Amino acid sequence: MPRLSNRAKVLYPCSLLTLFILINLLRNKGEFDETRSLVSPKAKKEVNLLIVTQGRSGSTFLGQILDMHPNVFYIYEPLRSVEKAENILNFYSVNITESYCNSLMQFLDGILNCRFKKSKVLDEFSTPGHFRYSSRVLRSPPLCKRERECGVLDADELNKVCRVRHKATVVKILDHRIPPKDFRKTFAEALEGSDYQSKVLYLFRDPRAIIASMDGDWIGIKNSVGEIIAPYNPESAEFSRYARSICAQMEESLGFAESPPSWHALETMLLRYEDLVMSPEKVVKQVFEFIGMEPPLGIESWLDQHMNFKQADLHDSEGKYLIRKNSTLSLNKWRLKSSAGLIRVVEKHCKHLMDRLGYKTLDGSRDLQKRLTYSLIREI
Repeated sequence: MPRLSNRAKVLYPCSLLTLFILINLLRNKGEFDETRSLVSPKAKKEVNLLIVTQGRSGSTFLGQILDMHPNVFYIYEPLRSVEKAENILNFYSVNITESYCNSLMQFLDGILNCRFKKSKVLDEFSTPGHFRYSSRVLRSPPLCKRERECGVLDADELNKVCRVRHKATVVKILDHRIPPKDFRKTFAEALEGSDYQSKVLYLFRDPRAIIASMDGDWIGIKNSVGEIIAPYNPESAEFSRYARSICAQMEESLGFAESPPSWHALETMLLRYEDLVMSPEKVVKQVFEFIGMEPPLGIESWLDQHMNFKQADLHDSEGKYLIRKNSTLSLNKWRLKSSAGLIRVVEKHCKHLMDRLGYKTLDGSRDLQKRLTYSLIREI
């Protein structure tokens, strides 16, 4: 880990008509604006990289590393803008509609091929805040008046920035925002028909850590207005349902990446978050090599600063979305806070996936759970 494959898949279709329209759109190459980049005179888009992962898998950390590169156009969770525009907001229980599928494919066509168009999704994508400001490009001139002083994105200006100011477009996509299975084939064919070379990086993390982080925050007992007010009881049917759903999605992604079907020919990389944290400089270099780029200048000192500070600096903040974390604490915090019941249920429903990804089960041992010197990760 990480591992490379010459073939793969990504995401899913809504109808044959959608598929036909999308593939033809992706194969019609547009004329490029030849304006020279303000970032680099040699920058011009060559590649798309999709990071496909679960929430709470370290993708924010990986995305920030990629976003540091001056020739990367990083886009943070664009499918959330589709959800918001289509009023589909329920985590892990998306009510898929034809309108949602069409909006999703049209917006991804804009991202992959630098063909953004005025739409309600683009308006939602323009909203100032965490999702937009997680991208250096989207929070800075020329797309904003000043740093973090931003209005509605202009489609023509966005296309120009996408096409000629950056070599790579990097897009983070969470698995739970992807519609049902058939869409994965459509999405792979869309990528293969893109104007640019496209690659997929599948980022995985120990499912016990993912679910422990989500419980009581992303998933849990809700009040009458849908707000989460308490974690689930690990013995409840609802908790088991989420554990099965999350691990089933992870296992499907792993299966496509390791043994892609004949129609999937994308170059793919598999990465465990734990490997990134334990060997950051080595893995960061491999990730940038995967998209044909050198790591940005100063990345070594940045990694040292953001991964090796005193644990006390976290004081009263859990820091789920913070990048500055002690690496050991980041990897093992779930072991200190999780109940034996939560771990037992996740291991029950996810053992096959854990075996394939190289995560050791605890099998009920509280001693091993709390003994952080005992690694739960093996080489694969």
